[in-house]
Amino acid sequence: MTDQLRETPWYRRGPGRDQWLRRPMPGPLHLIGSGQASLRVVLRRSAWDDIEGLHAAGLPPAPHAAPARPAASGGPGAPERAGLLAGRPCVDDRGPFILIEGVVPAPGVYDPDSGFPPSPAAWDELEAAMRRRFPAETVVGWFIVRPGRGAALTDRDRSAARRFFPEPWHITYVIDPVREKQALFHWSGGRLQPLQEPAVALYAALAKQHGLDLTQLALAFALSRPVH
Repeated sequence: MTDQLRETPWYRRGPGRDQWLRRPMPGPLHLIGSGQASLRVVLRRSAWDDIEGLHAAGLPPAPHAAPARPAASGGPGAPERAGLLAGRPCVDDRGPFILIEGVVPAPGVYDPDSGFPPSPAAWDELEAAMRRRFPAETVVGWFIVRPGRGAALTDRDRSAARRFFPEPWHITYVIDPVREKQALFHWSGGRLQPLQEPAVALYAALAKQHGLDLTQLALAFALSRPVH
């Protein structure tokens, strides 16, 4: 292990821009967002299911986590959740894209005032879960489930992203399953910028509208979905 690797936190380790994995995007794809996005992002259906499950379950916080805001499970004002995005930065003939293979939820609830994650013990749990579930993947960013509060970033969100997820392959994904809004942010010119307008209807409604099979879908942002 090199000195540089020892000094770089595990969640910030990844390939240089000229070493991104060359591979084709999963496909065929169903585009549900802007095809002109500067960075394409594909989220596997299983990863979306995990994110959606956090909202539906309304899980209580772990003992070391910040207390949850009182609210009904899954409804507006329900506790916010957050976690890591596991995958790989890739490139094809069209340019770069991020492939998200899965998610690693942080223990407890996410309180922007307490930061992400809320304690060193939570970091240890995240690292152990990442190594166990996705040993071959890279941390490609983080997600926030924010029921009923929209998909905008707070100043604390931006601070957390800058502190823990500042690499070129790191994205910030915010989902409001109540208002049916979501947004992706990536680094551009040293600033965290929206990849496209937030306010994209949730995948289930769009899948139904276009007659797509929910059991076969992967959700993607940029937005594209593999249909197989």
